Amino acid sequence: MRASLALVLGWSHTVSAFASVAAPASPPPSPMPVRLPPIERETHRSQDGLLSVTLTLSVVEYRSSTLVQQVMGYNNAMGGPTLRVRPGDMLRITLVNALPEEACATDVPELHNSYQSPYSTNLHVHGLHVSPNEDEVIFTSIKPGENKTCVYNIPADHAPGTHFYHPHKAGGSSIQAGAGALGLLIVEDPPGILPADVAGLPEMNMHIQFLNFTYLQTDYSRIYVNNCRQFCIPAEARSQCTEYLFENGPTSGMYNTAISADGLEEETLLVNFVERPTFEMTANQWYRFRMVYVPTRYRTIEPAIDGSCEYKLLAKDGMYLPVAPRDFSSGYMTTGSRADWLVRCPAGEHQFVSRADALTSVDAGWIAQKIISLRRTMATLSVKPAAHDPPPAASIEPFSAPRPCYLADMRNLAPAHTSHIIQSGLNPGPPVLARPFPFLRPAFPENISYYAINEQAFELEYVGPQTVDIAHYEFTLQVGSIWEVDYYVPQIHPLHSHTNRMQITQLPNMSTHTDYFQVGDFHDVLHIPIGKGFGKAVFKMQIDRFTGNQLMHCHIYRHTDRGMALVAKIVGDEGTVNEDVGDCYRIDS
Repeated sequence: MRASLALVLGWSHTVSAFASVAAPASPPPSPMPVRLPPIERETHRSQDGLLSVTLTLSVVEYRSSTLVQQVMGYNNAMGGPTLRVRPGDMLRITLVNALPEEACATDVPELHNSYQSPYSTNLHVHGLHVSPNEDEVIFTSIKPGENKTCVYNIPADHAPGTHFYHPHKAGGSSIQAGAGALGLLIVEDPPGILPADVAGLPEMNMHIQFLNFTYLQTDYSRIYVNNCRQFCIPAEARSQCTEYLFENGPTSGMYNTAISADGLEEETLLVNFVERPTFEMTANQWYRFRMVYVPTRYRTIEPAIDGSCEYKLLAKDGMYLPVAPRDFSSGYMTTGSRADWLVRCPAGEHQFVSRADALTSVDAGWIAQKIISLRRTMATLSVKPAAHDPPPAASIEPFSAPRPCYLADMRNLAPAHTSHIIQSGLNPGPPVLARPFPFLRPAFPENISYYAINEQAFELEYVGPQTVDIAHYEFTLQVGSIWEVDYYVPQIHPLHSHTNRMQITQLPNMSTHTDYFQVGDFHDVLHIPIGKGFGKAVFKMQIDRFTGNQLMHCHIYRHTDRGMALVAKIVGDEGTVNEDVGDCYRIDS
């Protein structure tokens, strides 16, 4: 049954604000490493229904024990400030591009679906359910020295949750988002959404970033410079083509170009901009962990806490579980994933780690088809006894948070549209794949770019100088309808949907993480570890209220930059909603 939810504005929280500074030096390797405290960025909170903030994207410095490296960040620091808004707010962001000037013009036709425009930018509010005309990243390009004010009208019935913002310029996402530019974007919980024992818990915000500098140099930088020198407009500028951050390596020190034990090169994993930081906690106190994971290239993590801590899953990708919290062994996060946990620990030191359990779910012959998770310690939880001995914290009973109607359960609703999606593969035909998959990737499909969806790379039409339009819509969808998708090979490429969310209605055979992925869960980045074979997942999506261009793409940045994206054209009357959904609430803005 649909119910109305009374929203009371004006609640308050206490948030510590930290000055934006460059990440401190990471400790040198040793048997007993010195663990630095995490760095938190300043927090900006909406007031009276508005959050107005300026984000300046620029080159900043990352320092470790072995090198100094130029990366990107907002407001003179790696990463960016945390933005906290409420349902019904207006979010107004003035984006200033303070990156170096480019020799080459942006949007060069010959460089379409390749690396280009490394210093032109835009902004994606990843996870917000707002109009694609507001969260517009296909055509928006802000050149160095320019700025643009982006306005996002957050619906009054927007679900609370953990999201983030990052650059999304075609051809430049890899080097911008993949080299440090991102910040948390939190939609706060209105009163009445959460039980009293969950609402208001102390929070630990965790930016988890995996950076591979060698890869940014050998893949992005070199390919961009070579292409620029061949196709740059104007032609007389081709001799000036350069890539400022990675072409010549670090500012000081050198890259480790030897292949490391996990198959990578000069790489680091940072939690809140520090290698292996220490988070201080109080014993037997429940905390809410808010996590976002963004790697340079395709590596998953499987977060867990070693030892005697208790941890439960509250939300994924900024959406509460149908029944929360959920017991689970380890998480599974791909690029762009978010996860909210409830955590309490006894006194002592506990290790926040990434496991690689999913690797054990496949035969050795299938490892080439699977993204291998990083196995390492990510942070330490230093848990101190309380100053006064409080009563033991009670266990948190399962609950179902009220859901806005755009996140209503669709499992029993008939779809108006049915489709399939396969990234970098061949079209499947019912009841099985029309053609067998070759063993090795990316050697297929023949005569078609590997960076394609349903055998179609993202396609633009160049209709004039610096003017482009969408040349190919993969799907046309009716606003207010339900869309069902057979998603093939979900363990290879993480599928991200802008604007609308995906609800899992069928899972493939899985030998790990069956407690983390369940039918009925919502995601905006879907990437599922499965056992031997390829298989498929099925999801439904409600095409809610907004018309325009809905972008969907592989969230491995280099794959998106090179064409693994599609656009669904949403048509109909703006504001149309599905009246068949139930057990949810709507609030008119």
